[in-house]
Amino acid sequence: MFGKKAALNLVDNWVDYVAILSLIGGVIISFIAGSKVLSVIIVFISGLIIGRWIYFRKYKHHLRFWYPLTGFILGLIFGSRFLSYKAVLVTFVIGTFVGYYIKKQHILD
Repeated sequence: MFGKKAALNLVDNWVDYVAILSLIGGVIISFIAGSKVLSVIIVFISGLIIGRWIYFRKYKHHLRFWYPLTGFILGLIFGSRFLSYKAVLVTFVIGTFVGYYIKKQHILD
């Protein structure tokens, strides 16, 4: 993690830092939600965006792709005050499939 003279090696470890920032971003987004309905909407929209992202990178899935995504999902789960982790996962997966299908069928193009 620390290279020469205790400097951060951002070139080699950028994925780790992006995953940590995604985790923090997911927690902050979940804390902003003030009710169950708003929490479900935020998780669903996040799933839509990730589904679209998966469509664009469908043949280039590397660890660099899944690591920050996992951090974001964990951030949503940790920060969710009104939903259980199962509700967050189910809503996120449904949103991801819907986002992927919308992009695949070119519905909003």
